[in-house]
Amino acid sequence: MAGLLSRVSEQGGGEMLTAGTSEDGASQGAWRAEPGRRRHGPKPFGCELCGKAFAMRTSLFHHMSLHRGETACPVCQRVFSRKSNMRGHMKTMHVWRLFPAPAVAVPPVRDHLCRLCGKTFKYDTSLMHHMKVHRGETTCRVCGKVLSRTGQLHSHMLTQHPELVQPPPPPPLP
Repeated sequence: MAGLLSRVSEQGGGEMLTAGTSEDGASQGAWRAEPGRRRHGPKPFGCELCGKAFAMRTSLFHHMSLHRGETACPVCQRVFSRKSNMRGHMKTMHVWRLFPAPAVAVPPVRDHLCRLCGKTFKYDTSLMHHMKVHRGETTCRVCGKVLSRTGQLHSHMLTQHPELVQPPPPPPLP
């Protein structure tokens, strides 16, 4: 096994490790030393159905979805190497079939309830922002307009009452 790998100089001055053959004549994969280059090495994970070999178990797992028929486009029957590639194909080529118009509109799940006014929210953070309305933190002190967010109140003050907005202090002198 000694001396299986030898260094060769590639065009451009980089170094690469290349493989030789073992005593039994079996070819060995090439391991390249430079980062960013494709690495070829042992592929211990083999597909029992077609014999294709993989270096990583996850690659074999993705490959098996091909044999289970999970990577074929249900519309045009095109077969892809991964389910994610098939889903991308579906989104670009058959988007109208992916999202047909629902027969009945399904309301979104809103399980965060404001106990003061009964309004419901999908996210707890939305309810927290809403509570600022009840505390008066989003009400304009000049004209009484109630806004839903403090950022909207700030924009309102800049556009409707710019004379009352104090400019930010100048940066400290060195």
